[in-house]
Amino acid sequence: MIVLFTSIFAMMSVIEDRKEGFLLSVLVAPVHRSAIVLGKVLGGATLATIQGVIFLIFTPLLHDAHIGLGNIGPIVLTIFLVAFSLTALGFAIAWPMDSPQAFHAIVNLFLIRSG
Repeated sequence: MIVLFTSIFAMMSVIEDRKEGFLLSVLVAPVHRSAIVLGKVLGGATLATIQGVIFLIFTPLLHDAHIGLGNIGPIVLTIFLVAFSLTALGFAIAWPMDSPQAFHAIVNLFLIRSG
């Protein structure tokens, strides 16, 4: 849940950047737009992954779970892949939106439908 909400709601910055005019100045930069999109998505995915890993560190203290050292790599990779996918979904939803309220409405539809 931590990775899900952080990933999707990190892309609200796309809407805010557009409203503030920052996105327009980024789009005229001499780089490919795919690099801009990848940078935004990787930034959100990295933030969600870090939060997921911090929660993972405290998991054995909260639950009587035992995570072996050999499992940490695949778990972190899985967290990153899920975070990247959800952040890309959040970007795809946020790109055409003009208001944060519309973004919240669409995201809530996805979350209610998946839950």
